Amino acid sequence: MLTIDLNVKFPSFGKMAENIREGLLAGLRLGMAVAEDRAKTRMGQPGEIGVRTGTLRRSIMNQVVEDGDYVIGSLYSNVRYARIHEEGGIVPAHIIRARYRMALRFVVGGKVLFRKSVLSPARYQESHPYLKPSINENLERIRQLVIRSIMGETEHV
Repeated sequence: MLTIDLNVKFPSFGKMAENIREGLLAGLRLGMAVAEDRAKTRMGQPGEIGVRTGTLRRSIMNQVVEDGDYVIGSLYSNVRYARIHEEGGIVPAHIIRARYRMALRFVVGGKVLFRKSVLSPARYQESHPYLKPSINENLERIRQLVIRSIMGETEHV
């Protein structure tokens, strides 16, 4: 699972007034929802990560948790190939098997070939970040949502 975190630390967080703590949590939840929406909408755009089935897009989620003096906003995906798209790296060699038909069909040199499975060699996958830029683009908006929530103002995303 790939997780990108935004940490906010407040000294003596446990002693803060309850309404300030609740405002902080509510504002960060709104802000992380904005970042999640941006991560999903940037997919498929020119120069961004492509979309074939939409599984990666649907898997993007956000979470806000308290951990002692920290409030952590996370934007994450639980699909196994999320990290390789975000950070780039080596895709290990793997076998591709026919799942919905009896065989895979290829055209090689003008000749049609059918195979039940093929070995895809290891290859380098360039990075196509979609989570980190979504948080970075919205840091000021997240900050404003947190401030407004602490001040008691509400904004609908």
